[in-house]
Amino acid sequence: MTSLGLLLLGLSAFLSTAWSSSIIDNRQYYPGDPSEGGPVTPQSCTETSFTSPRWGIYSPTLVTVNGSSGGSQGDIRFLTVNIATNVSAACIARNINLDPKGPDALNIWHDCDIPNLKFQFNLTSFDMRLRGTWLCENTTGFTFTAQGVWEQPLIQGCLDDWQAPRGQETLCIMGNSQVWGSLTTPVQIQPQLPIRPYTPSELPERCVDRSWDPQWLVESLVYRNYSSISGGNSTKETQELTFELTNISNEKKSHCLVTSLGNFTSADGSTPWVPCQTSGPDEKLSVMLAVQSGILGVRQDWNCLDGIEGIEPNHYSGTGFMPLSFTCGPPTNQTIRSLRGRVSRSKTPNTFRCTTPATNFTGYEASQLPVMPHTLYTRSCTVGSVTNTSSLIVRGYEIRTETIPRPSKSKTVSGTFDLYNPGSGDTYRLHGLQIQDDGAWHECKLAPTESGEQQPLPWQLYHCEYRFGPGLRDIAFKLKWECDDRDPLHPVLFAATANSKLPAQDCSEWRTLQGFSSSCRLPEFSIPVESLSWSSLSSPMERGPTLPWV
Repeated sequence: MTSLGLLLLGLSAFLSTAWSSSIIDNRQYYPGDPSEGGPVTPQSCTETSFTSPRWGIYSPTLVTVNGSSGGSQGDIRFLTVNIATNVSAACIARNINLDPKGPDALNIWHDCDIPNLKFQFNLTSFDMRLRGTWLCENTTGFTFTAQGVWEQPLIQGCLDDWQAPRGQETLCIMGNSQVWGSLTTPVQIQPQLPIRPYTPSELPERCVDRSWDPQWLVESLVYRNYSSISGGNSTKETQELTFELTNISNEKKSHCLVTSLGNFTSADGSTPWVPCQTSGPDEKLSVMLAVQSGILGVRQDWNCLDGIEGIEPNHYSGTGFMPLSFTCGPPTNQTIRSLRGRVSRSKTPNTFRCTTPATNFTGYEASQLPVMPHTLYTRSCTVGSVTNTSSLIVRGYEIRTETIPRPSKSKTVSGTFDLYNPGSGDTYRLHGLQIQDDGAWHECKLAPTESGEQQPLPWQLYHCEYRFGPGLRDIAFKLKWECDDRDPLHPVLFAATANSKLPAQDCSEWRTLQGFSSSCRLPEFSIPVESLSWSSLSSPMERGPTLPWV
């Protein structure tokens, strides 16, 4: 007798032999609309398909024939509802081999009663797979294809019928469930819902118990941005962050002071962890600050002294993230000393002080910390890039040309404008773009700083190329960017090409000491995207800030 046969016999012993299969069939029911989101619209269907493609499983039953003696023939039936489309189906397969073997076992699929929905069941592994294709709009939109597995369905009860024509039939009712799918089209991702930290309803008494769901209290948080004038009238900015941190696990308070250049971000947009200057020599505390996204991260090691010696650890690590609600004061007066030694006082807009109220937040114990996205979840970069990348918007367009006729004629062309991508929601600040108007493709490079350092491109741009036709009469871009808000483990790399003739420009020209200068401007205009493609990557993003599903 197989292990499954023993399981079925054991369960059936608890049920009355007076039950019949017809009575059990009468208990099948359809629970109504499972989407819990009201009427399905193309927009809601698309959002659900990208975010949580899944099927509800209702009233599943399994019939095995001579299962107690090793038989593998039988029936499987259930009702299913696609949560994105709210389209239901009945999936029934009779007199099939419930336990296929060999390399082709996973190639055996059974049809449901609607097109493009199939299922398979395996008795040995005791799991069921669904594979389906659907549209959110009848004639337009994207085709979604997903596949998911229902592992170890819960058996609620079984009944044996020893008088059935096929032999001993064991009918089992399984509990309702859901099958979560991985998308293969239009993008190949395994969508992941936000993994929020767990906040206990009651605070445990012991430090070791509190440490598995660590909590912190941040008080007296002050963020300062200092702007100063250095040689050559260039501006240097310095950031400072101070706060008091209470670890709820061991009830110890720390003071944190961090200073940084570059707004706590790296050139690739990532938000590194910066060690705190703390009040205690034995404390290990670091922070991550994403000012534009309004996120403060805290990473801390601590000890508990109330554990069971030799059984429970006394050293713990945790990471938490809290939303920042800054209240900023007006710019403060700064003393500026000119090259001639004169002293004046003026307001520098980038010099300010911000505070936030005391905040409690919960984090993750080190072993439970998930991989987090680097692009916005609430305004999905992934969904928007697939559905809304139809054009690029150019704002603040200005092209400057410097011409020096002697001794050898030379021309320098540079552009300053913002390029808005409606799909990802990002604005690429291309100020000082070095331009060659020869009609060929060139890599985007920004003019060096006054100190000669190469300016990095906006971190959101994975790759950028431009093309200006002769006389600056047309413009084109090839852009690549990443999105990982729906699947942090498998980012999607998007590639778009946009091309357009330029409208009539407002140009002016004037003489300089060396030759001539000209400036051409345009109001906001759009560049149509003529091609868009994407592919899934096999490793997490390393660019951009850590954004815990905001």
